[in-house]
Amino acid sequence: DTRLYIKVILEHLQLKDLTSTICLELKSIYHCLWWFDDKNYCEFRIWSNAKGQIDDNNDEEETIFDWNMIVYLPRVVQDYFETIMIGFARSIYDRLRDEYKEATSVTQTNLPVKVLEYCRGLFTDELYQQLMSITNKIERKLTKSDFDLTLPTPLSSTSPALEFVKSVCCLLFLLHDMHDDVMNLRRDLLKLLKLS
Repeated sequence: DTRLYIKVILEHLQLKDLTSTICLELKSIYHCLWWFDDKNYCEFRIWSNAKGQIDDNNDEEETIFDWNMIVYLPRVVQDYFETIMIGFARSIYDRLRDEYKEATSVTQTNLPVKVLEYCRGLFTDELYQQLMSITNKIERKLTKSDFDLTLPTPLSSTSPALEFVKSVCCLLFLLHDMHDDVMNLRRDLLKLLKLS
């Protein structure tokens, strides 16, 4: 339905005098976009085929996880960040997609509540413990000297574990309905680092 709607809108725009000389075509469709700014985002999109037409039977889904905020972290910390956050974002997206598929008998207003409950469960049951464990591991194994000194602004006055906590919490604060949960997580992670 969405594709048909977009196609009709594009055809209508092509008929207008003002936009008749502009080539408008559908390149890709985003199922979900988790966005912080133009350099930090996670997207789940369906690509169109080479002709610009989207084949309903052969959609290829691609996950693009691009968080430039982590370039300032040591490589091993970047790997931890990506592994944890891609898994978390992917499982929320999969649940959201499943809820929308089952939405034939469920109203639109009920969907966010179900997904939010799932997200909170995932956060408290899995993500919280994983982040505590990984932060502790980073704190024990890495030091300030592990930062890449060729970066534009070396973080020589902080620790890799603290920068990891700041990056993870920055991303998790995008989940506005879970603000209190993320605040509690941040407090506990800072306590673990003896900064609170």
